[in-house]
Amino acid sequence: MDIKYKLLIVEDDESLRLLLSEYFTMEGFEVLKASNGEEGWKIVRNNLDLDMVLLDLLLPSKMDGLDVLEKIKGNPETRNIPVYLSTVLERDEVIKKAFDIGASGYIIKDVFTPEQIKEELLKFLSANQFNTQ
Repeated sequence: MDIKYKLLIVEDDESLRLLLSEYFTMEGFEVLKASNGEEGWKIVRNNLDLDMVLLDLLLPSKMDGLDVLEKIKGNPETRNIPVYLSTVLERDEVIKKAFDIGASGYIIKDVFTPEQIKEELLKFLSANQFNTQ
């Protein structure tokens, strides 16, 4: 694929973060990584050209995934960056709250393979390529 997207993966599970990072890098993405919410928010603020953030909802820090999502969507410089949630949660109220804040979509990470995650993100990015930035 010729299209190169810039993706931030915010994931506290180190092995999953590395697996997804290597996979997306091999697929032609430019990948940035963060292991917690604070680090993820800092990377977003310093990379306003991100095409997407893949954000874990459950993060072991002062700033969980919903907090990061609120910061991204509440900031005029970052609110147009699409945020896809990566979660093990299937609780409707949490997902509904995330969509109310501005999430673009979500995947259940225990169910999706890296290939399926890539396909889901590419489907969203290609459908919205003229709506970003």
